[in-house]
Amino acid sequence: DQVTGFLLYRSCMQILDEEDRPLYGWPDVCRRLGTCFHYGTGTLKNLADARVYLAKAVDGFKQRRENGDRFTDNVLSRAEAELDEVIREMKADA
Repeated sequence: DQVTGFLLYRSCMQILDEEDRPLYGWPDVCRRLGTCFHYGTGTLKNLADARVYLAKAVDGFKQRRENGDRFTDNVLSRAEAELDEVIREMKADA
């Protein structure tokens, strides 16, 4: 269910943070948490948290791409698009 999924992503984030944020895996978890907060999937909708996690995801995906991961462009573009959407929603709510 959605709440369990959110809790698992949050647990993954805690584990990855303890391991000094390994480049592979960490941006993906950030993106998934950002999406959960963006749409209120398994948690309350929180655009500020969505923005934080999606920005971290974008930075992580960019770093992976710089390190030669040719398959990161797709997830990077999706994370950037969702981050832009969150920022637009935040401006509309202000």
